[in-house]
Amino acid sequence: DLAPLVAGRWALWRDGYLVHLQGDFNQKQDVASLRKTWHALTVGAALKQGRIPGLEQKVSVWVEGLTGYHADATWWHVITQTSGFDYPYGAFSACKPGEVWTYSDKNPRVLCNALARVYGRTGFLDDYSAVLHAAYFDAIGMRGWQAVPRQDGVRLVLDLEDMGRLGLLVLNRGRWNGVEIIPQWFVEQ
Repeated sequence: DLAPLVAGRWALWRDGYLVHLQGDFNQKQDVASLRKTWHALTVGAALKQGRIPGLEQKVSVWVEGLTGYHADATWWHVITQTSGFDYPYGAFSACKPGEVWTYSDKNPRVLCNALARVYGRTGFLDDYSAVLHAAYFDAIGMRGWQAVPRQDGVRLVLDLEDMGRLGLLVLNRGRWNGVEIIPQWFVEQ
C-alpha cells in the first residue's frame, strides 16, 4: 500500500518542470530547520555579490557582543553549525569554533543578525525579508514566502512553488536562467 508514502502535500519536478502535484501548491508552511540551508545560501549570494570577502571572515565583524571563542567563529563555522555558540552548556565547557558540531538554535540567530547587517539592516528584526529579496529570492522569482523573526532567528514560511524554485537553484549549482546567483563551488561544498 503506497498511500502512506504519498499522503500530504508535495510536488515533483523533473528536468525543471512540475510533473505532479499533491495538495495545495500555494499553501504556506514553516519549513522549520530547512531554513538553515536557505540562510546558508544567502551567505553564498553575499559572496557572489562581493558583500563579504570570504568564508574565513569572522562574523564578529558584523555582530557585536561575541566574546571568547565565539568571536573567532567564521562564516564557515556558522553555516556548518560548528561555531560552538551553544557552549558552555551544563557540564560542557566552551569550544573553539570547528571543534564541535551541534544542532543549534543559537547559531541561526547569529547568522541572521550577521546577514542582516551585511545587507544594510540593523539586525534580523529589521525587515529581514529585504535581505532575502536582495540576496537571491527576487532573482529566482520567489513570491509566496514570508520571513518571520523568532527568538531563534528568522523562520521561513514557504509554499511548494518557492520550495521548487529553491530546489532547482541548488540542482543547477547556483545558476538561474543561465546566470550564476550563488557560486557553483559554494553550492557544491
